[in-house]
Amino acid sequence: MESVLFSPIGVNDPFGFNNEGGYNEGALLTIIRETKPSYIYLYMTNDVTLIEEKDKRYTKALDLLVKELELDCEYEIINEVEELPNRYVNYYKRFARILSDINEKHRAQKIVVNGSSGTPTIRSALMLLSTNLPFNITVKQVGVVEFTYNKEELEEYNVEEIKEQVDIEKNEKCWTIDTKYLTSLKLNKIVKDFIKDFDYVNARKLVLQPMFRLRNKEIKDLLDLACYRLNNEFDKALEIEQEKGFDVLPYKEKKLGETFEFIVNLWIMLRQKRHNEFARLVCPILDRIAKELITEERLNQLTDVNNNYDLSISDDKIIANHPDLINYLNSVNFVRLRGRASFSFYRHVINYFYQASEDNNKKRRLKEILTDLRRVEDRLKYYVNHTIAPIEDKDIQKWTGLNSDSILMKIISLLGFAYPGYNFSEYFERNKGLRQFNRMLMDKIDENFFEDTQKSTETSSKTDSETEEVEQTVEVEPVEKTEEVESIEEVSEELEEVAV
Repeated sequence: MESVLFSPIGVNDPFGFNNEGGYNEGALLTIIRETKPSYIYLYMTNDVTLIEEKDKRYTKALDLLVKELELDCEYEIINEVEELPNRYVNYYKRFARILSDINEKHRAQKIVVNGSSGTPTIRSALMLLSTNLPFNITVKQVGVVEFTYNKEELEEYNVEEIKEQVDIEKNEKCWTIDTKYLTSLKLNKIVKDFIKDFDYVNARKLVLQPMFRLRNKEIKDLLDLACYRLNNEFDKALEIEQEKGFDVLPYKEKKLGETFEFIVNLWIMLRQKRHNEFARLVCPILDRIAKELITEERLNQLTDVNNNYDLSISDDKIIANHPDLINYLNSVNFVRLRGRASFSFYRHVINYFYQASEDNNKKRRLKEILTDLRRVEDRLKYYVNHTIAPIEDKDIQKWTGLNSDSILMKIISLLGFAYPGYNFSEYFERNKGLRQFNRMLMDKIDENFFEDTQKSTETSSKTDSETEEVEQTVEVEPVEKTEEVESIEEVSEELEEVAV
């Protein structure tokens, strides 16, 4: 396949000294000698243009090499004044436009890019573009000679004389940059950032992209498990854990496991500043824990109905079968509403049962927690239903007198009363539980990446046609189509914002 070369001009072009005192061809000439392009685009910065206008060293050297190789080759000089040559984003936008134009003009040809010439800013922009462009380009790099000839203050730069002294055998080697590998490197970083933010859904989507080159299926299985946890699908998460031999879920028993994973989700919401969802889910978890604290046996004792453990139980049934409870409710001035029993009712039932406890500190602590959470439930029910604007932590604190983290810790403490002997708070101390899971997941991603690195190194000496073969990766089921890749302009705007 014929090729087209796009090449900036660097300080080691067209020639440079080698460490033996002789001359080497620079990156531009070395790549031309190897790829033998049919068309060459030379990109010259302001400084390079001044040198070219002075002695024509670049075009002279190019003409001599084309003649030597007997190439049927044309070249074109691109010169655009850059007022801010150190602005990375400027070059990124410019090269994106130039390479897109080249792709339009030479659709049937392979686009080769010199990734060794030019300033660090230019090389960085080209390297990133190699992973972001919607079409393929091949980036070539050449080992940089130790000393540049172009920095010498010479009265005359005699291209012909220098060329005669060049020992082609001592030219630095030219190799192809694996842009798929660079894309994998970039995705590897993005996936780990998603995991650190507990965004397992987007991490899973990226891992299943062909560019990630997934080799270790355990990564997908762990992310599947994490996504089920986020969706409160405890049974499916437990099934994956048991089938694959993982040890991720801290509690395997269904009732406790479901409740605890619900609390884990509340904790993640706060880390992600999703206070709207947190505020709406506090009341359901309070109802659930309250019923677990009363225990099914006690509920059946009160209602005289077996296997009636559900959230729709009526307070009428409870009271009708337990006259002593009516007296207790009257003593605390509880005004009963007809219908489904709520946390406001359950908290009195819980206190009623704990009257017989000999541990006064435990009774007092439980009563304080229930009182605080009853106030939280009451205020959140009202304000959440009457608030359209996004909810922030400061709003929750204003309404309830407690910030979101304090509310969550009281919920965890209440769960501790329902399941004595468990230290639930330990899982959340310094992100201990989820941090261990994330660390295990990221280690496996690194192992997958290093395995890919080794494979890339082993194949680096192969020809271009060999490296273009499709690599074997883990087969995974199709996932729903993700959003289209951002346009060059959108990516450029984001980069410009970062640069500013």
